[in-house]
Amino acid sequence: MAEIEAAGRELLLFRHGHAEARAAGLADFDRALDARGRADAERMAEWAAGAGLLPGLLVSSPARRARETAEIFARAAGPGVGAIAWEARIYEAGAGALLAVLAGLPAGPGRAMLVGHNPGFEDLAGYLSGGPAPRLATAAIARLRLPADWRRLEPGAGALLGVVRPPKR
Repeated sequence: MAEIEAAGRELLLFRHGHAEARAAGLADFDRALDARGRADAERMAEWAAGAGLLPGLLVSSPARRARETAEIFARAAGPGVGAIAWEARIYEAGAGALLAVLAGLPAGPGRAMLVGHNPGFEDLAGYLSGGPAPRLATAAIARLRLPADWRRLEPGAGALLGVVRPPKR
């Protein structure tokens, strides 16, 4: 645990906002955010900016609902968030595939955010924290403290610092 605290590395897992219902002929990948999802993504960006938790690196699934969530977050959070990297492996990924995405992240940023989907995000948070998987409702952000090396993320290597959900309207 001393390595985790000394490293100061954090991972934010941001589950995409609430999406429109599946429509006939519309692929799951192409589902857009609904009004609630857009508002929640903006609220979570404002929360992160206010809490001083802006990511130095933002990596998102290219699925439409995740892409829209990441774009709203980056715009609403302000200039502290840089360009968004699109990573196809996040869509429909389990914990193993998400660990591979993390292993490929650059060493520089102290805080990174992935924007994507369940059940992979819940499974990854449980794996990294060594505890039960937290429930990540739409637009929830799980915050984890991790070791310095993205490539050395074993079961229980991190600590779940909390889960923040959008405030109810």
